[in-house]
Amino acid sequence: MLPIVTRHYIDSAKILCCGLVIEMKRPKTANQKAGATSDEQDEWLAHLTSQGYKCVVCYTCIEARDEILKYLGKI
Repeated sequence: MLPIVTRHYIDSAKILCCGLVIEMKRPKTANQKAGATSDEQDEWLAHLTSQGYKCVVCYTCIEARDEILKYLGKI
């Protein structure tokens, strides 16, 4: 899990978010299924979301980079 904390507004909805949490999982390959979150991780992400964090699951560094840039308002 990669927590990225900053106070800002998300998109045009103007919802104050206190941080971004990225759960990294293994991407799908020819030989393996994509990684999945466990029930415990789902509960933790739901809890963090209820506390004002934006939580996302990413499968590649490109996805994670894009989520960080969106969160920071760069794209």
